[in-house]
Amino acid sequence: MQLKKPDVKKCKNVFTKANETETGKLKPLELVNALKEFNLNFTVDELRDLNPLVSTSPVITLSVDQFIHLIYIIENTTTNDTTKMMFLSADTTQSGTINRAGVESVLKKMGASPKTQQIDELMEALADNKDGTLSYEAFKGLIDGLMG
Repeated sequence: MQLKKPDVKKCKNVFTKANETETGKLKPLELVNALKEFNLNFTVDELRDLNPLVSTSPVITLSVDQFIHLIYIIENTTTNDTTKMMFLSADTTQSGTINRAGVESVLKKMGASPKTQQIDELMEALADNKDGTLSYEAFKGLIDGLMG
C-alpha cells in the first residue's frame, strides 16, 4: 500500500503562518485554521479526538513535527478506520513502516502489557521488511489476529 507523504515545506510554512502567538505550538483555533489551508475542515472537538494520535498531552498544542504527523494521518485514512489510524499514529517517521517501539506503543494503547520477549517474538515473526519493521499489511494481520 502506498501512503502519501506530507509536503513538509508546505506544512512548515502553514504552521508558521498559523502560529500567530509565535509559541512554536499551535493552539486549537490556530490548528483549525492551519488545516483549512489543506482543505481539511475539523472542529475543535474533532481535533480533541485526534490529538492522542500525535501527542501525549491532553491539551491541543501541537509542535511543527506533530502537525506534520497529523497531516500524514489525516491524508492517509478516514476516522472510521481504527487499525490504519493506529498504524499511522505509530509511524512517526512517515515512512510507511513501524518499528518495534511503534508496535509496543500500539499494544499498550490497546490495553495490553506485553513482555519484551513477546514483542521481540512478534517482530521476528511478522517483520516483512529487511530493516525489521512492519508494513501496514503485516500490522493489519497482527491486529486482526489479536481482535479476531
